[in-house]
Amino acid sequence: MAFVFQNFSLYPDLSARKNMEFPLRAPGRRLDEAAIRERVEWAAALLKIGHLLERKATRLSGGEMQRVAIGRAIVRRPKLFLMDEPLTNLDAKLREALRVELVALRRELGVPMIYVTHDQAEALSMGDRIVVLANGRVLQTGSPEAIYRTPASPEVARQVGQPRINLIQLELHGETWLTKTGHPLFPRSVGQPQSPIIVGVRPENVRLTGGAHGVSVELVENTGPAQVAVFTWGGERVHALLEKEAPLKVGDTVFPHVESGHFTIWAQDSVVSP
Repeated sequence: MAFVFQNFSLYPDLSARKNMEFPLRAPGRRLDEAAIRERVEWAAALLKIGHLLERKATRLSGGEMQRVAIGRAIVRRPKLFLMDEPLTNLDAKLREALRVELVALRRELGVPMIYVTHDQAEALSMGDRIVVLANGRVLQTGSPEAIYRTPASPEVARQVGQPRINLIQLELHGETWLTKTGHPLFPRSVGQPQSPIIVGVRPENVRLTGGAHGVSVELVENTGPAQVAVFTWGGERVHALLEKEAPLKVGDTVFPHVESGHFTIWAQDSVVSP
C-alpha cells in the first residue's frame, strides 16, 4: 500500500528526485540505480514534473509538492493507494485541476484508491463508490448517483449536494400531506406511511409555478452559471435552483411546486443534522 498525506510531508532538504527515490531505497527493496531512476522518471512523466526533479522541496509550490508526494507513492507500484484529503491544502483552481489528473492517473494505473475527503464535489466526481461516514458510523454506501438521488437518511442527504437539500416536515390530514403551516404539498401515495414524515427535495426539483400558495422571494443568489432563490415555504426556508437568465428578483411572488417522484421521504423520527 502507498499513502499520500493531507500535508505534503516531503523531506525539505532533499530534491524532488531524492524524495521520490526514498521509498525505493528502503531495506529489502534491492533495486539497482538504473531501476530506481527508471521508476522515478516514469512517475515524473505521468505527473508532468520531470523539469522539477533536481529542485529542492523548499523551492516547490504547494501543487508541485503534492505532485511529488503523489509521485513518491506511485514509484512503489502499490496494489492499493490510500489518500487522506490530499488536495485540501491547495487553492480552489489547483484543487480542481489535480482532481481531474488524479482520476485520469487512477484509470491509467489501474490501481484501486481509497480516498478520504470532506469535499462533496471530490466525492461525487472522483468516486466509483462512496461511503458516507458520520461520528464513526457508516451511514450509506453506493454509487455517487445513488447517494445523491436516494439518500438513506436526512443526515446523508445534507452531506451531498450544493445548494443543500430542502427538508420539509409534513403531517397527513386525510389523504393529503400538509406542511407545518397547513399548506397541502401532495396527496398520499400507496405505500407511504401515515405517520409524520420528512420530505427531501433537491433545489433543482423545486418549481416556482404550479403551487396553490404564493410566497415572496427573500434572496436571489448569483452562483455564476445559475441562480438560487430563497424563500419561506410551509414554515421552512427553501432553496430553488434556477437558470442564470431567469427573470427573478427579491420581493417577487412565486408559487412553489414539487413534481411527483422528485422527492425522498423519511420517517419524522429520522436524525436530522443541524
